[in-house]
Amino acid sequence: MCWYDTVYLGSQGFRVPFRDHKLLQEVAVAHMAQAGVVPITWVAVGAELQADWRNSTGQELNQIMGEHLPFYGNLFASFLAAKG
Repeated sequence: MCWYDTVYLGSQGFRVPFRDHKLLQEVAVAHMAQAGVVPITWVAVGAELQADWRNSTGQELNQIMGEHLPFYGNLFASFLAAKG
């Protein structure tokens, strides 16, 4: 069964098991983009919510981001070094 068959049958109310999660994600993002949604990552959401490392939650965000993105820890360390 092709992915478009799965999407069509799902839209008709049928429960269709779908094992290719990567393809399902790509199809869902494509549908959202067609509807005008601008896809972003959790990193962008965190950065937008933080807005500025000087905010009180800057250290906590650095810890979370640094666990998942090694370069982010380096970036924050250079920020702290420049800050003095």
